Amino acid sequence: MVCKKITSSSARRVDKTGNRVLLLMSLILSTALGNACSYDTLSVETSGGTTHYSRSWVAHELIGRGRVGMEVEVLLTNSRLPVLFDLRKLFGLLSPSDMLGEGEFLVRVFNLSRHPIEMSDVRVAIDAIALSQSGPFEVAPGEHVEILLGNTPVGAYRIAFPIQLSAKLNGPTSRANSAARRRTREQHKEASWRLEQLLAGEITPHVYFAAAP
Repeated sequence: MVCKKITSSSARRVDKTGNRVLLLMSLILSTALGNACSYDTLSVETSGGTTHYSRSWVAHELIGRGRVGMEVEVLLTNSRLPVLFDLRKLFGLLSPSDMLGEGEFLVRVFNLSRHPIEMSDVRVAIDAIALSQSGPFEVAPGEHVEILLGNTPVGAYRIAFPIQLSAKLNGPTSRANSAARRRTREQHKEASWRLEQLLAGEITPHVYFAAAP
């Protein structure tokens, strides 16, 4: 049997190698934990600075010749990235599902006319997936209703995506093509404040919808 003697210089080399391994493991762990905490927000750097986005997208459209305003809010409900996301991305090991989150679709319908409107078959379509609510229900003049359509996967890092809206208004179907755009954190705070004003009766649906970006 041959026994190899470890000298002090060899021991130092082992210590340095061990330290490098520990450092690498620490970086991997901190990256994974950092991503796990930051999945619900998105920051984009440009020449003009950094834009911090929220977890929500929103679309606004007028349908029925301006009688009805529709607001679609999509909330990203996931809160974690895949384990070791950055390393998997570096080595090309990500699948399309790794880039998806669960989107909760909420529709607000505003009656901007002077007459009651009976609505049914409210439908929102994204990437060939449709969410709908059959109804019917009535919206009084100057009032609004909220409809939770359900959940479907959305691209977690998309800034905007096309959607198709449709609903029956007193019988005939009205349609519109729109785009849901991701709110910045500041836009999300401002929109939440306006919604609180609306629910408290401090502003009318006309004012709320007109102030939407």
